[in-house]
Amino acid sequence: MKCSSAESTDEAVRLSVLHMHDLLQQETGLAGDEALMLMSAVGQARISQVVNALKTARFCMPLKILRDFRL
Repeated sequence: MKCSSAESTDEAVRLSVLHMHDLLQQETGLAGDEALMLMSAVGQARISQVVNALKTARFCMPLKILRDFRL
Protein backbone atom coordinates (compact mmCIF):
# COMPACT_ATOMS: atom_id res chain seq x y z
CA MET A 1 0.00 0.00 0.00
CA LYS A 2 1.25 3.47 -0.86
CA CYS A 3 -0.36 6.54 0.75
CA SER A 4 -0.16 10.12 -0.41
CA SER A 5 -1.58 13.41 0.78
CA ALA A 6 -2.31 16.52 -1.28
CA GLU A 7 -4.57 19.56 -1.40
CA SER A 8 -7.07 17.81 -3.69
CA THR A 9 -8.39 14.26 -3.72
CA ASP A 10 -7.47 13.90 -7.39
CA GLU A 11 -3.87 14.86 -6.71
CA ALA A 12 -3.63 12.52 -3.71
CA VAL A 13 -4.88 9.59 -5.83
CA ARG A 14 -2.51 10.51 -8.67
CA LEU A 15 0.46 10.58 -6.31
CA SER A 16 -0.44 7.25 -4.69
CA VAL A 17 -0.68 5.65 -8.15
CA LEU A 18 2.72 7.06 -9.14
CA HIS A 19 4.32 5.84 -5.92
CA MET A 20 2.90 2.32 -6.36
CA HIS A 21 4.00 2.29 -10.01
CA ASP A 22 7.56 3.13 -8.97
CA LEU A 23 7.52 0.53 -6.19
CA LEU A 24 6.28 -2.22 -8.52
CA GLN A 25 8.96 -1.45 -11.07
CA GLN A 26 11.69 -1.54 -8.42
CA GLU A 27 10.47 -4.68 -6.65
CA THR A 28 9.41 -6.77 -9.66
CA GLY A 29 11.54 -5.54 -12.54
CA LEU A 30 8.43 -4.93 -14.64
CA ALA A 31 8.52 -2.34 -17.42
CA GLY A 32 6.40 0.76 -16.88
CA ASP A 33 3.52 -0.34 -19.10
CA GLU A 34 3.53 -3.83 -17.54
CA ALA A 35 3.32 -2.34 -14.04
CA LEU A 36 0.36 -0.18 -15.12
CA MET A 37 -1.46 -3.19 -16.59
CA LEU A 38 -0.92 -5.16 -13.38
CA MET A 39 -2.14 -2.22 -11.30
CA SER A 40 -5.30 -1.87 -13.39
CA ALA A 41 -6.01 -5.60 -13.09
CA VAL A 42 -5.57 -6.14 -9.35
CA GLY A 43 -4.92 -2.76 -7.68
CA GLN A 44 -7.35 -0.45 -5.92
CA ALA A 45 -7.19 3.29 -5.34
CA ARG A 46 -8.89 4.18 -2.06
CA ILE A 47 -9.70 7.49 -0.44
CA SER A 48 -8.44 7.51 3.15
CA GLN A 49 -9.69 10.87 4.41
CA VAL A 50 -11.08 14.16 3.13
CA VAL A 51 -11.76 16.04 6.39
CA ASN A 52 -8.35 17.66 6.93
CA ALA A 53 -6.84 20.35 4.71
CA LEU A 54 -4.72 17.69 2.98
CA LYS A 55 -6.71 14.85 1.43
CA THR A 56 -5.20 11.36 1.67
CA ALA A 57 -5.48 8.45 -0.75
CA ARG A 58 -3.82 5.07 -0.94
CA PHE A 59 -3.21 2.56 -3.70
CA CYS A 60 -3.40 -1.06 -2.60
CA MET A 61 -2.01 -4.18 -4.23
CA PRO A 62 -2.28 -7.73 -2.88
CA LEU A 63 0.96 -8.80 -1.17
CA LYS A 64 0.70 -12.08 -3.05
CA ILE A 65 1.62 -10.19 -6.23
CA LEU A 66 5.01 -9.16 -4.84
CA ARG A 67 5.60 -12.61 -3.37
CA ASP A 68 4.90 -14.27 -6.73
CA PHE A 69 7.54 -12.13 -8.43
CA ARG A 70 10.16 -13.02 -5.84
CA LEU A 71 9.96 -16.78 -6.48
